[in-house]
Amino acid sequence: MFINIANNYLELKYHSSEEELLLALTSCNLGKVLIESEEAEEFISIQISRRDRFDSRFGIGIYNEEKGIGLEILPIPDKELVILGVNKNILGFELKTLSPSFAFETFTRFAGFYLLDENNLLVRDEIGFIKLDLFGNKKWEFYHDLVQDFQVMDKTLWVTTMENETFKLSLETGLPF
Repeated sequence: MFINIANNYLELKYHSSEEELLLALTSCNLGKVLIESEEAEEFISIQISRRDRFDSRFGIGIYNEEKGIGLEILPIPDKELVILGVNKNILGFELKTLSPSFAFETFTRFAGFYLLDENNLLVRDEIGFIKLDLFGNKKWEFYHDLVQDFQVMDKTLWVTTMENETFKLSLETGLPF
């Protein structure tokens, strides 16, 4: 599968083995990053190239812990940035330079992104939330219990846990109201 973002191509492929994944990344002459896990159920490669320069590629190899789910790609074309989330890993990637810009590890398994504004991102894992800027700097974190549901409204994060507890948090500070 090809994804076109800000004059770049991301080529996403699924592989049947680690060996096949590593072989696919050998054509990546600008380097590669591996997001590894000992509990991998599937192997995914992402090769990133400029639309006008297919001969220059950067590769990302992913050892996904949950077959068929787990990988999320958040393109931010106006910043020429792509953010990937998988397992417990968040990876920022600059499309202009074809290089990683940041790496961040969540406390538990990654569960999704929410772009708050042009400079900030809300990362959800199984038991909480982390606010990051688009450079990967942590602004705050909130952990409590398994998150069942959440809603963002008027600079407020509403969180409901599996135990039906509800929290109202400031998106600016991460503190409860």
